Amino acid sequence: MCLSIVIPTVRYMPSLDEAIRSVFDNVTVDFTINVSVNNQSLDSFLSSRYIDHCDVNWLCTNAQTVPIWDSFNIAVESAGSEWIYILSDDDLILPGFLKGVDLKKKDSGYLYATKIIVEDHMCRRESCSPSQEQLNNNNPLDLFFAKQVFHNHISLFVFNIKMFHDVGGFQRRGYPNGYFVDTVFHSHLLANSTHVEVSDGPVFLRKQTSNQGSAKFYLNRIVNSYIHEVVEGFWSNDKCREYLRFVYGNQRIHRKHLFYQRFGTEISKLNNRVYNQSAFKAFLDTSWLSFNAIFTWRTDFSSKKKIISIYLGYCRKALKCILKRMLFFK
Repeated sequence: MCLSIVIPTVRYMPSLDEAIRSVFDNVTVDFTINVSVNNQSLDSFLSSRYIDHCDVNWLCTNAQTVPIWDSFNIAVESAGSEWIYILSDDDLILPGFLKGVDLKKKDSGYLYATKIIVEDHMCRRESCSPSQEQLNNNNPLDLFFAKQVFHNHISLFVFNIKMFHDVGGFQRRGYPNGYFVDTVFHSHLLANSTHVEVSDGPVFLRKQTSNQGSAKFYLNRIVNSYIHEVVEGFWSNDKCREYLRFVYGNQRIHRKHLFYQRFGTEISKLNNRVYNQSAFKAFLDTSWLSFNAIFTWRTDFSSKKKIISIYLGYCRKALKCILKRMLFFK
């Protein structure tokens, strides 16, 4: 098979069947589906309607559950195809996926970037993605790091197995649940790519829940104590390191920028209905966690000053949002 759709998972959920169905419905190139179970048994998957499907390969990868980077590496290595696409077990492929793309004619440095739609219980919205013109006229790493026009998620790229090996796969470092593991991997793919092509329209649907969008995880001081390992991961690739050294100078400055970026992203969700059903509850929960994070994150005082200014700015916006809603529903 030319393309393997790899679906890493741990336990059965009905959304897995929906993900598999979306592959059959919307992928028109020659493909195989590989469900990689990060566990020792398929018992919980017996209720899946695809458990005996001849076109779905099921693989128990380990005698016990392993960290997510090992799970991803094993899943990709076991796929047995030249091209790989990793699909989350609770997301969907949409019509138009790989439309007009002949992977057999692409070299190993080719990347296919998916535009995505984010969905929650309230709405759907198209997320940020670079245009083909932007990709043609800019260093892809600029778009990834400095301009942040990629919506990073595990299902961002179709990539070649050779490039997977060239960049060393998913790195075994950082917080065990995979904090930034896909971001580091994708930066290395971009640094080593020869051509990046973006889909014509949204071809991937990412389902969001309030739990996924919660700042409780990302602002946790234990989680963020691993941030130095994340930065070391970005810098471990030669081509990526060359770019990052030019932009940031050293890892310490890059680490500061990553702190600002992560803090700003998570605290901004105070005003985002996709992530928070209750603006007031979100404000209380996130404000306390954010305030705590400012003084417990392992960073210097100048970084804390900037983070505080970001925090206060978003607090003002959040309070305005709450007041508007109170007046609207009065």
